[in-house]
Amino acid sequence: MFSLEKAKILANICSATYESKPYQSKDAQLLLRNIKLIQPSDKTVSAPVIALSGFLNEELIIAFRGTVVSKNINQETDIFLDMLACMFCNFLPALDIHQESPNSRIGEQKIKNIDIYGCEIHIGFALLMEEILSEIQSVIEQLKPRKICLTGHSLGGALATLAAYRLKRQNFPISDVYTFGAPRVGDSAFASRYEDCKVPHFRIENKNDIVPHLPPDYQTKSKIEFTTQFFNNALNLLHNLGLPIPDELRNLQIPNLDYPPVGILKFIDLNEKIVEYSDSLRQERLFRLPKSILGIRKSQILLDHKIESYSQELNHCRIEQTKEVFMQSSEFEQIVYNIAVFGKAGVGKSSLVNYLFDKDVAKTGVGKSVTKGFEKYNFIWESIPINIYDSEGLEVGNATEWYEMLTDELKKRGTNRPVSEWFHTIFYCINAAIKRVEDFEFNIIKKLITDKYRVIVVLTHADYLTSDDTLDELENYIQEKVSSEIPIIRVCCDTKTKDKRFGDKKLHNETLRGFWYAITVRLPDKCESLLHEEVDKWCKKQAEFLNSISDINFRFKKSEIKKSVTDSFEDFIKTLKPTLYETILEEVERILSYFKNLEARLKYPRTKDFPEFAFDPKKIIPKSFIEQIISEIFAEAKSLKIIETLIYVFLNDTRPELLLKINESCQELKDEISKQKTEIAKIIEKIRRDAP
Repeated sequence: MFSLEKAKILANICSATYESKPYQSKDAQLLLRNIKLIQPSDKTVSAPVIALSGFLNEELIIAFRGTVVSKNINQETDIFLDMLACMFCNFLPALDIHQESPNSRIGEQKIKNIDIYGCEIHIGFALLMEEILSEIQSVIEQLKPRKICLTGHSLGGALATLAAYRLKRQNFPISDVYTFGAPRVGDSAFASRYEDCKVPHFRIENKNDIVPHLPPDYQTKSKIEFTTQFFNNALNLLHNLGLPIPDELRNLQIPNLDYPPVGILKFIDLNEKIVEYSDSLRQERLFRLPKSILGIRKSQILLDHKIESYSQELNHCRIEQTKEVFMQSSEFEQIVYNIAVFGKAGVGKSSLVNYLFDKDVAKTGVGKSVTKGFEKYNFIWESIPINIYDSEGLEVGNATEWYEMLTDELKKRGTNRPVSEWFHTIFYCINAAIKRVEDFEFNIIKKLITDKYRVIVVLTHADYLTSDDTLDELENYIQEKVSSEIPIIRVCCDTKTKDKRFGDKKLHNETLRGFWYAITVRLPDKCESLLHEEVDKWCKKQAEFLNSISDINFRFKKSEIKKSVTDSFEDFIKTLKPTLYETILEEVERILSYFKNLEARLKYPRTKDFPEFAFDPKKIIPKSFIEQIISEIFAEAKSLKIIETLIYVFLNDTRPELLLKINESCQELKDEISKQKTEIAKIIEKIRRDAP
């Protein structure tokens, strides 16, 4: 399943591959552990192919770098040449201007290795793949990861695609592939073989980026009849730069190709939404291509191809879908931190969002509400996926509707979680310069605290014009009216002089304390989901058993059928106890492991802000506690007796009626399991007593 949060993280890792020392980049150091730089073993050539590897949780990430032409070439020309290399297949090795001997890397063995694809492949990409494949295999064999994610930008995306094909055929555990602005790598035969590998591949493409259209297929070329003009302009550019133009390139014939894309399209459209493939989308993109290419030197496509653009756009994007799921199988989507920003109109809520992003992503106004309803912003905060919901300004007239706004927002997202569990932290903004808080605001804050929200009061406009004494007085007043325990942070975020801003680090510190809540709150849901799956499996097994019995046996072997079903149910009940216990232990250990990694990666908070986690989960969660939960579930459900009765009462009726009754009993059991979520949540409370 596609994860927007994972895509953001991988885009940052791909960006790190372009740095002079990728393994020392800030993003790589924050996001990955056990970082390695993978390079070809042949040191006689300065080949452009490198990959960055490292573990993100338990998954090995291998990120391939895209084209890096020369330090003496400006960025615009670099991108232009990258497009040129991706447009035509066979001259990529000849265009290798990193080396004195452009064709030195092409050997008979490498050409022979390319034949392994058994179809038409971009020979330039394939030869580059051969330079580094053996080193990648060695790293994987050494580390023995459970899962491997391959990623890359531009040329790096093409290499990630070929690597996925080669490694999957060797039974390496490729979990998924994420590519950014990647060109096409082979013909329809390759696309078919790649699909047969059944590797989840998400190709992310940005607005006017032309590289994903290259090399062009027949439909694309029908829209770009001036391909020759584009190529001639490219040769002139190389000549003007004083770069060597090999004869192979001068005499190159434009290839007659039909390279289809591979993977599932995730397209970043002009409205900052991620949409999937449709015929109308394809036609719209083809319509824009000719104009974009003719004006390539001035076109937005140069910017849209940069990995930095991909990273920025993904941070602003939302997935175009009707349902947003809080808990997914991916660790990236299990750990998502949701923050809501409330306050009166004009207090600086949107300015606060921009301050936290360190870029202008939210619209701001002067003394009036700019945001209508909720506006959601996504970004990576210290390697953690964050959703910030900027809200409409509160006034006395709409104060009674604010809680409905929260509930309605969750309905839009398709979640049935309690509102206070979805939003892990609330920033309630108060304008310190006005020095006044209205009664309806206190009522809102009290309501949030009563409903177990984690509220942080943010005093905006707390700049040098407001004295410390005044701010102290305001803070004391708020704590007196609400709670002496409520955290209050002073922030100045909208001054034009950046060096006079303050408050972000304190706000970060206080906010990150809420992560402990964010990553533990999912435990009851996880346990409920797993136990429901077990009940469904048992129910399905009984349906298969009953349907396998002939009509004659169904009528005359009542006692045998009863014994089989009841014995099966008794065995099932016995397995639920250890299943629940092991599930809770596994989840708690996962939480602790994740949190330790989080604590190690973050610049802050300090040690005092987080628990030490020196305890043993088995000591915190005794088996007796789990047995008590199980006994309560089945004391209420009495499902075993119900099913025994059903066997006698309904056995002479039709088989569908019997199956229906068993399904109803299983649903009753699942309902009782769900009721025990509050008991399972007590485990979290017990753990949290060791937390701040």
